[in-house]
Amino acid sequence: MLEKVREYVKIACDIIEFIVAILTLIAIVVVAVRAIPVIMEGFSTPGTESLMTFLQEIFVIIIAIEFIKMLCKPNAANVIEVLVFVVSRHMIISESTPLEDLISIIGVGILLFMDFFIKYKVREKYQDENKEL
Repeated sequence: MLEKVREYVKIACDIIEFIVAILTLIAIVVVAVRAIPVIMEGFSTPGTESLMTFLQEIFVIIIAIEFIKMLCKPNAANVIEVLVFVVSRHMIISESTPLEDLISIIGVGILLFMDFFIKYKVREKYQDENKEL
């Protein structure tokens, strides 16, 4: 009985997660459409401020897309990708001190190392399983 309830709760959570992914996708499309005038303004306005506005808009869209991928296929690699984009956005968009930049770079390095390690372990496990066959 308890196992049935757990299975129903898991199915309900998967459905809610999928609905959140769809709503986020709709929001991304709306933001992307609204960003078109900002992008076009960047082409006509000289200076770095328009470039920074453009980068802010693009990073928000990219992070949201990665978030949807994470919702649809929750695994460690997708979570790490989202975190790399978030840290990269912080480094590029916000004004930070050299120490904050160094900490961000170290953080991205650690995340990429973790991503490599996870992929290496999965590949190693897959090769071990094939040897047994």
